[in-house]
Amino acid sequence: MEFPYKSFGKIVSGGSETEVKLPLAWQWLFLVYFIDAATRDGGYTSIMPNELDSTLNALRKIGILPIRSIGEFVTRSSKASFKAGIPEYFEFAFENSPPAIESDVKFIHVVSFLKKVLLNLT
Repeated sequence: MEFPYKSFGKIVSGGSETEVKLPLAWQWLFLVYFIDAATRDGGYTSIMPNELDSTLNALRKIGILPIRSIGEFVTRSSKASFKAGIPEYFEFAFENSPPAIESDVKFIHVVSFLKKVLLNLT
């Protein structure tokens, strides 16, 4: 299967430049893959167990987990329904953010939050 580059370029929507969007999309892809791989076998612990559970549940609710293929993951991540689900299912990641932030900034917050979740897995 070919990598869906066109869909990949649409993961991060909004007014940001491509130089901002693509690295953020790559971070999203790698972080979700790493979190999925680390938690799939159940042999992990986290110093943030509530946040990890909330993150895994949110990723399941927006249809990202389980990851079946990279193509499907990228395609799902680029859909409007996925982007609409971020504020609803990841609201726990926006605790210190103003309520009316743009979609790009919300996505940046989610990626930053995923980094924190991943770094706290042991």
